[in-house]
Amino acid sequence: MRRIGCPVTPEDKRSTLPVNPDTSRRVAAILAQHGLHPGRFVLLHPTSRWLYKCWLPERYAEVINALGAGGFRVVVTAAPSAEELAFVEQIMRAVTAPAVNLAGQLTLPELGAMIGQASCFLGVDSVPMHMAAAAGTPLVALFGPSSQAIWAPKGKGVTVLSSTTRACLPCLKHGCGNSGRSECLEDLTREHVLAALKPLLPVR
Repeated sequence: MRRIGCPVTPEDKRSTLPVNPDTSRRVAAILAQHGLHPGRFVLLHPTSRWLYKCWLPERYAEVINALGAGGFRVVVTAAPSAEELAFVEQIMRAVTAPAVNLAGQLTLPELGAMIGQASCFLGVDSVPMHMAAAAGTPLVALFGPSSQAIWAPKGKGVTVLSSTTRACLPCLKHGCGNSGRSECLEDLTREHVLAALKPLLPVR
């Protein structure tokens, strides 16, 4: 485009996530059912099809509880696979705040629409993270063994958190020694995540 005299700006390169009207209506009904309002909740998608990319369930629960104590509503989503639903169940067992668990209940278009209605998104290196970036929803992404240079979304409103003490990153393995457990993700604390989310939260 530049070669033929058409200037290209970073905004021209931004991804978008269009939502059809039927999907928008379904998501609006789900929000109303749970007493949620657009732009007034945090969407947490804690899982990936590769669980070695996921943070510890108990720390997700700590973040949900801390947000709830601050008066913020959290919506939890996940794919309908047995592994992801079991992972979310571990989280929810430790949650005392009034979080809304929609894990396995949304289609992919509905998930995109729900992400677009959230005040901010918290998740890991997975498709929903990129959906949030495309929807323009401010996001915090937790990265473990994957390459941020290749897979992290770019642009305004994107915060990537990863271990700062591991010289082995990115190892590109399925957890440490392909064990399925990523110690680099365990380096991240509740405080790291809450600090990153704080400037993205809606004004109460």
